[in-house]
Amino acid sequence: NYLRKFGVKAAELKLGNIFATSSAADLYLILSAIADLANRRNFMRALSSQVFNLELTFLAGNTQENNPQLEFWYKQFFAYKGIWERKGIFSLIYALLEDVVSRHAAAQATLSNRELANLWQLAELLNKQARKLHNQSELLYWFKQKISTAETQLGGDLEGNNEELVRLDNDDEQIIITTQHKAKGLEYEVLFCPYFKSGIQLDGTYDFNYHRPFFSNFRSQGQSHAELILDPLTGQQIVANDNTEAQRLNYVALTRAKSRLYIYLKEPTKTKTGGYNSMQRPDKLVELFGYTAKSAQDVSHRLFSYPEFFAANPLNAFKDLNLFPGVVAYQRNEISSQDLQALRYNPETHSTNTSNFNYVNPQLSIEASYVRQSYSGLTAHNSDDFMASSDYFVKNEVAAEVALSYRYSILSDGKLKGAVFGVLFHELCENYPFSQPQLIKLLQQANLELTNNDYVEQLTSMLDEAFAYPLLDGRSLNDFNPKLHELDFNLTIHDPISLREQVVKLLAKHFGVEHPFTLACQSLERIESGFLVGFIDLFFEHQGKYWVLDYKTNRLNNYTAADNHTVTENSLLDSLAEHHYYLQYLLYLVAVKRYLEQRLGLDDASDLIGGAVYFYVRGIYTTTTQDGDGVYLDRNCQRLVAELDQLFKGAQHG
Repeated sequence: NYLRKFGVKAAELKLGNIFATSSAADLYLILSAIADLANRRNFMRALSSQVFNLELTFLAGNTQENNPQLEFWYKQFFAYKGIWERKGIFSLIYALLEDVVSRHAAAQATLSNRELANLWQLAELLNKQARKLHNQSELLYWFKQKISTAETQLGGDLEGNNEELVRLDNDDEQIIITTQHKAKGLEYEVLFCPYFKSGIQLDGTYDFNYHRPFFSNFRSQGQSHAELILDPLTGQQIVANDNTEAQRLNYVALTRAKSRLYIYLKEPTKTKTGGYNSMQRPDKLVELFGYTAKSAQDVSHRLFSYPEFFAANPLNAFKDLNLFPGVVAYQRNEISSQDLQALRYNPETHSTNTSNFNYVNPQLSIEASYVRQSYSGLTAHNSDDFMASSDYFVKNEVAAEVALSYRYSILSDGKLKGAVFGVLFHELCENYPFSQPQLIKLLQQANLELTNNDYVEQLTSMLDEAFAYPLLDGRSLNDFNPKLHELDFNLTIHDPISLREQVVKLLAKHFGVEHPFTLACQSLERIESGFLVGFIDLFFEHQGKYWVLDYKTNRLNNYTAADNHTVTENSLLDSLAEHHYYLQYLLYLVAVKRYLEQRLGLDDASDLIGGAVYFYVRGIYTTTTQDGDGVYLDRNCQRLVAELDQLFKGAQHG
């Protein structure tokens, strides 16, 4: 609301239901009016919607006889009704938006990318449902019910792969406000980070420190403990672990930027003697820039002199400017408008004229040395793609989902679903084995009211079962050692790569032209040169080979085991293709290959690659679970990984 006062569009990132948006309400008004042209009230309500954005003077004068604008829109709605009856709902919405966008452009008013993306997504869903129904009235009734249900369940969570989840399409004109937790897996061209996780002290003087005695769930030497902390050594260990987690979240935030990143450093308050005020609570991040809480004069950091950031010339804070190409530092309240314009980011050229910015850095050349991108960004469809080929994203009709029954009642009560279950399960796996108090704390941290005995007992049993379930050659998660959770990587991409041409060619060579993975990849665009970033759920060694494992909590009709050579219809294979998980694990394995080569000093670590395990955990909890259910394996991807690695390094054909 504050930003809107200055004419800046902004929105908080929310994973909501598309039917709970104003776009859905507006579209329902319009479709109702088209279906019943004799209802003048519906017609006027439709014209007053945000989609048409007509002036109030026009709407107020609608009672006048021979109103040419009103006649124009009556004719348009009559034409829309004919399109609906002859060609279907999708063609109707396409024609409607084509008229609206062209009319808005002439009036210098536009629908935002966000609104257009919502309307296209609604068009898909309505088109899919229209195939199952008999007439327009049934479709409108279904649409109204979906809107009513979504509005009464605004606090609910959707499945992470639910088609009703509002797509995270970018609106280039809109500022997205989000938290560090929500930002994981997303990326933005320009990122502002005004706040970071704060550091924690043991028995410190400011708020939110850990003051002994305090109760804590913690891990030590691989074991979980829950006890009242009196010992300062144990307390320091807990504080160190929590500060490490704070830095991890700060790292997640910093790595969401693709081209431009703004970091705000705050000048600490000082006492009369010149030291830092012990009552302050600085961001944990500032330690990376040379901040030392014990001394305001400490400049021993190898790269930065923290006090200089707040002196007359902030560039003196850099001990060697040559190590930071494309980086500038300036006092926010003392920079001129002209100098700010010199710093302005140009998304088309990725460079800016900085000749008048010499006082900041005479050698400065603000060019995008690299672009950061992630698997989720590569596989997300955007509204421009959608408009370029209108029928492209209408999925083929699939058989109705068969509701599976589970041995654990908490999987069927509606609370553990979608992103909630996915995030929680990953968190539990990273902390396994855990004590009951520690599990309760994890549930509380996730803001879940699931701390009754049923959830605690059943989640404990579910994790025990998952870690004992045979995944690979009879071995389970308990057996894999050594292993690393959440291994993050920055994978260098030398030249832009066409996914639908160059990568598809390699997939066809290794999997076959008609394989679901090959066909699915044809819908993707490209990987830009720069860095490809990500987090690997689990990286482990097995029989001298190195593997990646990813936990998936998707709801499927069937969880029969599969591998990359499965040729019959298989739900796991369909899921891997639909969500492009095949690309995810291949990128992970390229990163692992380079990691091994760097760590072990090898020219080629292809022979050390074991493969990928994708663990669909819901599959092991059904009442009809068979051996191997929920497990997808790829043991034969070593050559493909090597060729992808060469392609990313710049070899023309991999």
